[in-house]
Amino acid sequence: MKIWKEKIERRGKVVTVHYADFTCARMRHRIQADTKTELDETIEAIKGRARREKYGLYVQETIVTLGELVDARP
Repeated sequence: MKIWKEKIERRGKVVTVHYADFTCARMRHRIQADTKTELDETIEAIKGRARREKYGLYVQETIVTLGELVDARP
């Protein structure tokens, strides 16, 4: 896992942006966050999801389409 930070210019201001590049569950993840805490939380969420999928604890996320929402509307 590689974690680094860079100073970049956004709208005339210099800000620090944190990056992470790592592989988890045979997938490569590249993450960008404004704070180190936000970056750590995102990394832990990705790793937790991979652990749940590995042990069969992951609950399938349901995707609701716009058509289904229109049909469900009273």
